Amino acid sequence: MFRLSLVVGLMIAVLAVSAAADEYDVGLSGTGNLLDRGPAYSGDFLFGFTGAWEIRVGKLGVLRAVDAEDQFTYVWDEFFAGNYDDTPGSEAWYGYFDGNTLRKAPKFAFDVADPEGRLRGDASIVILVRDFNGDGVLSEAEREQNCQMNATLVFNERGGKGAFRGMCGTGALGGGNFNFVEPPDVDDIQLMGLLTLYPCD
Repeated sequence: MFRLSLVVGLMIAVLAVSAAADEYDVGLSGTGNLLDRGPAYSGDFLFGFTGAWEIRVGKLGVLRAVDAEDQFTYVWDEFFAGNYDDTPGSEAWYGYFDGNTLRKAPKFAFDVADPEGRLRGDASIVILVRDFNGDGVLSEAEREQNCQMNATLVFNERGGKGAFRGMCGTGALGGGNFNFVEPPDVDDIQLMGLLTLYPCD
């Protein structure tokens, strides 16, 4: 009987947490450039929220680049070249930008007008560059042909203000239109996904 009561109690607790969670389908549209010093992306919400957003990647290390191509070579060698997946039919390079590969994890900020509030936290970013012919050599077309960017978000309790005060949660965003562009030009990106928020207590 005790075991049954414990199981029922746990199920009620899980249902209570699930019922308290709020999910938001969101779309983000903006610009940025991974090859900038201190790269960041920012823009407005397409749907889900109204307001502005920013994902700040942060410093990518000591950059010795003298032009855009040198900058690209540094970023590619540091974050992509060693992460090649040679699985037949799925050949690709992966670039990881998070608290393990950078001095500090990337940061994100959502300034939401409706419902009015603010969300802040850490982000982990993965960029996939496909090797279309599977030869292990990056071509110009592969570099510029709509690579994929994904971001995982972790909301910081202290970063929630207004309608989001005291809220924790996670988010998963993705988009298939990331490109490397030479500064001072910017890359147009769109990210879409799901945010799950729940009381931190």
